Formats: sequence, structure tokens, C-alpha cells
Amino acid sequence: MNRIMTLQISYCELEDLIWREVKINEDSTLDDLAYLILASFDTMANHLYRFEVEGESYYCANSELEEDEKISNCKISDLELQPGDEIIMEYDFGIGHEFSICVLSIVEDESLIDRVPLIIHGEGRGIIDDCSAEDIGFAIEEIDITGKLREPIIYKGTEWDYRDFNIKTANDDLHKEIEEMEKRFS
Repeated sequence: MNRIMTLQISYCELEDLIWREVKINEDSTLDDLAYLILASFDTMANHLYRFEVEGESYYCANSELEEDEKISNCKISDLELQPGDEIIMEYDFGIGHEFSICVLSIVEDESLIDRVPLIIHGEGRGIIDDCSAEDIGFAIEEIDITGKLREPIIYKGTEWDYRDFNIKTANDDLHKEIEEMEKRFS
């Protein structure tokens, strides 16, 4: 029976404002988890990423590392994670976007197999590629004080506002975005 993991994924330094709760099949690879995170946090997926699990680093499949250091074939289940365990994902090494990933539950649930990955809760539109967490924090602060940005940030063709997160739209686009990322990173 396939096991489904529920994960709390928070954007470090802004974890109360930009986060997702997702479901993913435990037999998914770490690359699959990265694509889920990058898609659900509205990134452009133009940068490399790595995971850190109990002091071990796992790098994305298309990085220029030795084959045994890449993660494309490493299943999440291989990590033997338990509820309460936490891993870190870093995206864009120059900026250093970090996501904290906490395992909330692992259950056997055949009813979700065809629906995962799936975003079940969340806040915040997502991050802005090539913009540090500190700069995103400044933009959020300005929006909170004035209601909008003095100098709008146009991101992915629309004006970025951290308050604009729609879970239905995010899920409607999720599988397509993940497929595009799989192609981009392969």
C-alpha cells in the first residue's frame, strides 16, 4: 500500500506569512519533492537546489556533481523520515532561499494516490526568484503599511503581492508546472 506524507513547508525567515501544507506519495523522489516545492511557492525554477537531511546533503539531478551525490533516484521513503522530522531545502545558492520541511504525518491512503501531489493549505503568494528573503520581507512590510508597493514588482507577468494566494488556482496549475520543471531539470 502506498503511503502518503503530509508536509508543512515554510519559507524560512517568513514562515508565518509564506507556507504550504502538502501531500505527496512517500515513494516520490527528492527531485519530485523539490518540483512540488518550487511549483507551490511560485518560483521560476531557474536555479539549482539541495536538501539537507541529518547533516547529509542531496543535490539536484542536473548539478555538476558525481552521480552518487545526485538525488533523482533517491526516494523520500529511503530517508526513513518520521512525523516530527525536519529537512531543509535550499534553492538558488546565490540568494539562498531556504524552506523548512516538517513531516506532519505518514498514512496509508489509497484514495489520494491519483490526487497527489496536492496543496491542502497555505498562505502567501510565494517567493520571488533572485530576490532575498530580506528583500521579500521589506516588500511585505511595505504592503502591510501602505496596502501596496510604491514601486510594483512585476513577477510572472503580474504585480506581486504576498497576499495573493489562491489554493484552487495553485492546485489547478500544480501538475502542469511540475511536469515543466521535470523537463527543465532533466
